[in-house]
Amino acid sequence: MRTIIHIGPHKTGSSAIQKWLLENRQHLIEEGVYYPPHEIDENGVSSGNFWNIAKLNSASELIVDNDKVKALYLKARNAKCHTVLLSSEFFTKYLSKIHLHFPDALYIGYIRFGLEVIESGYNQGVKRHGRAAKFSLPKRSFSRTLRILEQGIKKVGVDQFIFRPYAQSLFEGKSIIADFLSAIDVSVSADNSSVESEWVNTSYSPQGLEFKRWFNHYPLNDMQIRLDSFLQHEGSLKKQKYSLLSQEEFARCKSNMLKHLNSFCAKYPVKDADKLLALCSTYTQPKRVVQELSDEDFKKLLNEFIRYENNNAEQLYLWVKNQSKKVIEENHSKKLSMIEKSIPLSIKIRYEASYYKSKLLALLR
Repeated sequence: MRTIIHIGPHKTGSSAIQKWLLENRQHLIEEGVYYPPHEIDENGVSSGNFWNIAKLNSASELIVDNDKVKALYLKARNAKCHTVLLSSEFFTKYLSKIHLHFPDALYIGYIRFGLEVIESGYNQGVKRHGRAAKFSLPKRSFSRTLRILEQGIKKVGVDQFIFRPYAQSLFEGKSIIADFLSAIDVSVSADNSSVESEWVNTSYSPQGLEFKRWFNHYPLNDMQIRLDSFLQHEGSLKKQKYSLLSQEEFARCKSNMLKHLNSFCAKYPVKDADKLLALCSTYTQPKRVVQELSDEDFKKLLNEFIRYENNNAEQLYLWVKNQSKKVIEENHSKKLSMIEKSIPLSIKIRYEASYYKSKLLALLR
C-alpha cells in the first residue's frame, strides 16, 4: 500500500489543505485514498493527522504509536483504498521518528520564502501562542524551516521527497488545493468537488495584532477563542499586507533568505525552482507599520468585539473583573478601565445583583 505524507511545513497552507481533505474524505476514498478523520476548530485550523499516529509515552515524550499505525492501515484496507494519506505541519519536526514506521513513504512539502515565514510566524505567535512581546528579527541569518528540512532529508533520503513552490502564481490551477491534488494524482471534477482555496487561519490586521498582543499579557482562557474568532474576521475584511521590519532589516533578511533558498534549491529538487527564486528576488516590502495602538483604535475594536458575538460582553466583564484582582502593569490600567466602561450597564447590574444576593444568602445561613 502506498503512503503519502504531507509535511507542511509551517505557514504553507496546511490548514486549507487539511480542511479540504477532511470535507472530501468520501471522494478521496472513491479515488482509492484513505485520509483519516481528525478534529478541526471553528476557524478550520487543526494539527491534522498528527495524533492519528502519535502519542505521549510514560515520560511525556512524543512517539509514533505502532498500534495506531497498524489500525490506520487496517481501516484503509477495509475501505478498499490503495493509498494512505497523512497531513500535518508537525511532521516536519519529527521526520526521523516517522520514517522508522513509514520507511517507504513519499513526503510532500511546500517551499515558501523565509522572509515571508518570519513575519507570518510572528503573527501566528500572537494569535495562537500568547506572544506579548513586540516583533524582533531573529539573529540567525538562515531559514529555520529549510534547516529542519535539510536535517530530515539527510535522515530519510532525498529520493523520498517532493518539494513544490508555495506561490500563488506557481500553483497548478492557481490554487494550493488543486496543486496538492495534482501532486498526489487525485482527480477532481467540477461536478463533485470544488478546488478553490478557502481563506483559512487569516492573519490579523495591524490594529488587531496589537489588540491581541495587549490581551496576551494576561491569562485568556475562554477569551482566547472569542478574540481569535473576532480578529480573524476583522482581518479578513481588510486583508491588509504589512511589514514590521525596518527597511534595513528587510534588505538584510531578504539577502540572507535568498542565499539560503538558492543553496537549498541547488542541492534538492524543487519544482519550478528557477521561477520561485525569481519571484523571491523581486519580493518587495509591504507597507511598514509601527506596533502601536491608540486608545481610540483600542476602544473601536473593543466595541466591535462586544457586538460581534452573543455573550462577548458578559465574558469580557467576567474576564476584566478577574484581572482587577491581580497585579497589573501600570500602563495597562487605563485600558482595563476602558474595558470596564464599555460593558453594558444591564450586564453589570445583573452580575452585581447576583453577587450581593449570594453574599446575603451566605449571611442568612
